[in-house]
Amino acid sequence: MKKLFVITAALIVAGGAQAQILDRLLDKAAEKVVNKATGKSSGSNNSKQNVDPIFLSPYYESESEERELFYVDSDVAPVAAGDLKTLLSKMPAIPSGSEIWHPTKATMKNYLTGMRAVSARAVLMQSDAESASQKRYAEGAQARYAAQQKAQQQAVGRAQQAQAYGAKAMEMMSQMPEKDMQHLMELGEKLENMSDKQAEAYLKAHPEEMKFIQKYGAMFGQLGTIPAVEPVDMSAFDTPMSISEDKAIDMINSAPKLSDFVQQEAKKLEDEFNRANGNTQAVSEKAKNFKQHVTNAWSRYLTELVGKVKAELLTMDANNPAVYEDVANLCDYLVDAYEGNLDADMPVLCQSEVTRQIKLNEQEYLVRPENFLSSLSGLELYKRNRETGNLFRFNAGKWTRMPDDFVLDYEGEVVAAENRIITSADGKNKAVVSGTAGFIRLPEGGIVYPIAVEVTGNTIRWYDFKYIEPERPGDMVTWQIVECSRTI
Repeated sequence: MKKLFVITAALIVAGGAQAQILDRLLDKAAEKVVNKATGKSSGSNNSKQNVDPIFLSPYYESESEERELFYVDSDVAPVAAGDLKTLLSKMPAIPSGSEIWHPTKATMKNYLTGMRAVSARAVLMQSDAESASQKRYAEGAQARYAAQQKAQQQAVGRAQQAQAYGAKAMEMMSQMPEKDMQHLMELGEKLENMSDKQAEAYLKAHPEEMKFIQKYGAMFGQLGTIPAVEPVDMSAFDTPMSISEDKAIDMINSAPKLSDFVQQEAKKLEDEFNRANGNTQAVSEKAKNFKQHVTNAWSRYLTELVGKVKAELLTMDANNPAVYEDVANLCDYLVDAYEGNLDADMPVLCQSEVTRQIKLNEQEYLVRPENFLSSLSGLELYKRNRETGNLFRFNAGKWTRMPDDFVLDYEGEVVAAENRIITSADGKNKAVVSGTAGFIRLPEGGIVYPIAVEVTGNTIRWYDFKYIEPERPGDMVTWQIVECSRTI
C-alpha cells in the first residue's frame, strides 16, 4: 500500500510522457491492492519464480558502462589574461566524443579546471570593467555638467539678444502709421506664399508696392546692426544611452542541455529508420553504438557553438562588462555540458503509423492494460478520469461508463503474450518479448512498453499510446494510437 501512495504522489507532479507511465503503474498498483484485499487473482499464469531472468528486467544482461568522473572541489586560480582575446584563447578545447563518453580523470581535470580558471578570470575582468565604466561615467557626468552650464549661459545671452532685437523692432514699428503697418503685414504674407520668381514678377508689375517696401526697408535694415544670435548646443541635456545587442548571450541561453540533445539525436535516428524503407543497416549500427554516436555529435555541436560565441564576443566592445559576464556564462555552460548525465533511453527503431487519434479533456487519460494482449485484434480502449476515477469503454464510436465494480478485461481470462526471444533470419540480432514484465527489448537496446503485441516469425508488431500536449491551456488533449512493426 505504501508503494501505491508513492506512485500516486509521483503522478501528481508528473506530466507528459512520464505521466503516461505513472498512470499505468498507478492502475497496476491499485488493481493489485484491490485484488489482494478481495482475494482475486491477477489473471497472469506466469510464475516469476520459474521465469528466465532475462524476461523480468528490460536491462538484464544489457551492456552497462559507467564514466569515470572527476569533480573540482576546491578553488581554482584564475588564468593569466589581460585582454579579451587572450582570455578566450585560454579556454580548453572541447573533448572528443570518445573523451566525453570515456574520460580519464586527467582529461576531466584538465578540462574542468581549465574552464573554471577562465571563468574566474572573466569574473575579475568583469569587475575591473565595471569599475572603469563607472569612472568613465563619473568623468562624463562632470563633462556633461560643464557643457550644461555653458549651454545655459548661451541660452541667457540668446534671450537677451532676442529681447533687444524685439524692443528695437517695436520701437521702429511704433513710428509707422497704422494703415502702413496693416498693409506691410498683408504684403509680407502675400509675398511669402510666392516663389522668388513670382514675387519678382509681382513687384515689377506693381511698382507702387516696390516703392512702399523701399520706404520702410532702410528703416528695418538698421536691425541688422544687432549682433547675430549665437546658437545654443543643447546636446549636453540629452540622457546618455548605451544600448547594444548581445547575440553571444542569446546563443548561450538557447543552447540545449545534454539530456535534451540526447533525446533530439534519438528522435533523428527513429525518424531516419522510419523513412528508410528497409535500408536500415546504417541506422541500426548508429543505434547499437548510440552513446558513442551521440557523444561524437555533442562534441561537434559544442565545438561549433564555442567558435560562434567567441567570434561574436570579439566584435563587441571590450570595455563592456557584459562581455566578460558572457565568457563566464559560456564556461559554466561548458562545464555542465561535460558533467551532464549521459544515461538516456536508447532509440526505438521501428516502422510506425498513427492508426487513431482520440481527443480527451485534461482530467482524462487512456488506460494501459497491465499485460500484453495475445493479439492486436483483442485491444479494448478504456479511459479513466483522474478526479472521479470513473472508467469508460469505447464502443461503436462513443464512450460508455463502466460500473464501479467492473474489472478490466486483462484481470480476467485474457492470456498474456508469451515470453519469447526473437532471432533474425541470419541469427545475428535478437529481441526479447516479455509477457511477464510487459516489455520489448530491441536488438539495439531500445525498450518498449506496448499496450498490445503479436509476433509472426521474426516480425514484431505492437500498439502504443502517444500523448500530444495541447497548444493552449484548457484545450482538449490528443492521444494517438501508434502501430509499430519491426522485423528482427
